[in-house]
Amino acid sequence: MLKCDLVSSPLGKEVLRLQNLEQKVSEQEKEIEQLKQQVEELTWFFRRLTVSKLSDPKYPYWNWLLERNVSEEKMTLSEIIMLIFKTRYEQREIPARFRKERYEVYSDRLFSDQVPSLQEVQETIASVLDINNDLVNELLASMKDQGIMVDLCSQLLSQAPPSTE
Repeated sequence: MLKCDLVSSPLGKEVLRLQNLEQKVSEQEKEIEQLKQQVEELTWFFRRLTVSKLSDPKYPYWNWLLERNVSEEKMTLSEIIMLIFKTRYEQREIPARFRKERYEVYSDRLFSDQVPSLQEVQETIASVLDINNDLVNELLASMKDQGIMVDLCSQLLSQAPPSTE
C-alpha cells in the first residue's frame, strides 16, 4: 500500500517523470552516436568516391574543390573574395555589403582601387584555403576552364611564370 501511495503522490509522479526523461535522453544519446558514425562512414565513402571517380572535364572547378576536400564555408569565402577581385578588375565600385568585418582581415588586399595582381590573389586565397601559390594557380585555371570569372582568371594567370612541368 505504501508503494501505491508513493506512485500516486506528487513526489512519486515526479520521480517517474524524471525516470522517463532519463530513458529518453539515453535513447537520444544512442541515436546521436549512431548518426555520428553514419556521418563518418558517409564522409569516408565520399572521399573515396571523389578520389576514384573520373573527373568530368565540364566541371574542373568543382572537381578541384572535391579533390582537395574544400569545405563549403571556405569555398563560399574564396568565391566572395574572388568576386571582390573581379569587381576591382572591372574597375567598378565594391558594394558596401562586402565591406563587413568578416573580410576585414583581408582589407589591405581586397579594398584597393588598383586592378588586382596575381600576388594579391595568391596571398589571399592561399590564406583562406591554406594552400600554396601553385594550387591557387590551379584553382584559377579550373575556374577559367569552367567558365567562371574567365577574364579575371585569364588576366591573373597571364602574370604567372611559365610552368616548369
